[in-house]
Amino acid sequence: MADLRRLTSIILDNLQEGSQNRLMDPKEMRLLGGTAIRSIRLYLKTLEEDHTRRTSGDQDDSSGKTQRTIEEDRTRAGKD
Repeated sequence: MADLRRLTSIILDNLQEGSQNRLMDPKEMRLLGGTAIRSIRLYLKTLEEDHTRRTSGDQDDSSGKTQRTIEEDRTRAGKD
């Protein structure tokens, strides 16, 4: 999951840098933007599955932390 988060961050950083510095043409930005959206969706799906797996097998304090992480990541994804 850490690798997926890192990949998502790299893609978003590259997209932001390319759009700000005009290093990419519109076609490249659309392609990278689509990849970023898929990466974010996969990351959020993985978080939800992890949360479901943890809560179904074990009801401890970490489940609340995981839920907050899911909500924070959804908020960040909505802003991007």
